[in-house]
Amino acid sequence: MLSLVTKPVVFLVGPTASGKTAHAYRLVDAMRGIGNAANEKGSSLFEIVSVDSALVYKEMNIGTAKPSAAELALYPHRLIDLITPEEAYSAADFRRDALAAISEIHARGRVPLLVGGTMMYVKALVEGLSPLPVADAAVRMAIEADAAALLGHRRAASRDHAPVGLCWIVGLLQQLGGGAGLAKLEGEAAVLRQELL
Repeated sequence: MLSLVTKPVVFLVGPTASGKTAHAYRLVDAMRGIGNAANEKGSSLFEIVSVDSALVYKEMNIGTAKPSAAELALYPHRLIDLITPEEAYSAADFRRDALAAISEIHARGRVPLLVGGTMMYVKALVEGLSPLPVADAAVRMAIEADAAALLGHRRAASRDHAPVGLCWIVGLLQQLGGGAGLAKLEGEAAVLRQELL
């Protein structure tokens, strides 16, 4: 839990396009040359930590409101451009990385300014996460193969396509339902769950 952190942490969170980034820049500017930052010309008491699930991905610069290179030069952000879009990044990964960034920022005598709108990340950081087993890629592949065989959908088994997810399974069940109604779909979903378990 964040209660393990004994020094100040500031959160600036909210919905998409609500002005969080602009406000963060104003806060950083207002705190330049204050506190421990007074020893470094142009430095701010605040250091920004991104709390945005889209910004962790490299090469995803369009449609994510990722700060420009010029903005990042003036307002460095942590937890941006960490992984490629093909890699997985979970709320647990964010929590680990954010706690490390917060610790490093505090060690420099600064205050972390966490900015973004991915509330699952905020929740994971503030409340912690239940201890869960690490995902097993072999088990997931077996479940996907079983689902593909069960549903007779060749694309699901192909490594060239996205893995079978709950949305895909629900969508396929809806297609299989042929407009027969929710009860039939719920029955098919129950059968599928039993066969996958």
